[in-house]
Amino acid sequence: MKLLYLKLKDRFGWNCLFLFAVLIIYFLIGLFNFQYFLNVWYLVINIFIKQILFVLILVFIFMFILNILLQKNHIKDKLKKSKNSTKYFISIIGWIFSTGPVYMWYPLLKKLKNNGLSYGHIATFIYARAVKIPLLVVMVFYFGFKYTVIFNLVLIFLALLIWMLIDLIFNKNNYEENNS
Repeated sequence: MKLLYLKLKDRFGWNCLFLFAVLIIYFLIGLFNFQYFLNVWYLVINIFIKQILFVLILVFIFMFILNILLQKNHIKDKLKKSKNSTKYFISIIGWIFSTGPVYMWYPLLKKLKNNGLSYGHIATFIYARAVKIPLLVVMVFYFGFKYTVIFNLVLIFLALLIWMLIDLIFNKNNYEENNS
């Protein structure tokens, strides 16, 4: 038995073994109590279709449209010409819709810094990562819509405070002159 387990683990990995174990457990439950198995299956399907699938489809459509509409050069030009408050909102919105690990964004942030973005805007950009569009569905499911909206508005407001504090601490002119 242990040899079979090790061969399966090497061939499929832990993720597939877990999936196989869950499927075997459901199969055994179905053999002994088929009505309970059907009730659980209907519950899972109803939760997925009624509460999760529609919102996920909307989120992916929204992200797809944003990826098509937003171009890097357009964003750079907009950041160069805009006021601080506009840069703040672009930082917040940009990071909310960003995907992937944070360290992959560091080269772009360096380029934006060289093109006139302040440390406060960069800090805001990174802080606003806590608001993630794909995870909002799960948050609404577990905590409710009202809590999710209030929580994310507080995060966005705190990002504004981070922007002000970092700009105050670094005081762009003094920091740049002393560390150039």
